Amino acid sequence: MTIQSENWQHIVNELAAITQKKGISSYKLAELSGIRQPNIMRLFSLKYSPTLKVLQRIADALDAEIIIIEK
Repeated sequence: MTIQSENWQHIVNELAAITQKKGISSYKLAELSGIRQPNIMRLFSLKYSPTLKVLQRIADALDAEIIIIEK
């Protein structure tokens, strides 16, 4: 499932902030998430729209949750 709206950018920015707050390098995040480091850098640069699965793998690696709240 690819996220079509700009909401994914907010999620990516939050994940990047958590990564920085925890002092985790993109190389370490790649190791923890199983996602290649160049792809993590492209994602954090907002250069491509990720799937929910990719976002979840990064969130899991950061011990974070992605929560959907009804409007």
